[in-house]
Amino acid sequence: MQKWLRGKTDNHGLILINASLNETNLKASEYSGNSTYLEITYTDPCPCDVSADVNYDCKVDIRDFAEMANFWLTAEKCADIAPIPGDGMVDVLDLDEFTRQWGQPCP
Repeated sequence: MQKWLRGKTDNHGLILINASLNETNLKASEYSGNSTYLEITYTDPCPCDVSADVNYDCKVDIRDFAEMANFWLTAEKCADIAPIPGDGMVDVLDLDEFTRQWGQPCP
């Protein structure tokens, strides 16, 4: 969901599957017999959007560097951070942007 929120991956929706052998009934407080719905509200836990926070743990650190290294010279969307929105490949431009953001507090 963090990737959806930040536009790093396409939002193709969410599917909930009842894998239980027993019946499960979900009812909204507005239930009237045939108009139930489920609403999910997602709140990003990070106070700011830092593009080099590739693993979405709210800090730019060695874990993000390792994630970027896994996708070096590929077109991995979430690790392609520079120039914004990216040039289509994880390369030295992304490493430069990562270095600029390293240890920087949220604006």
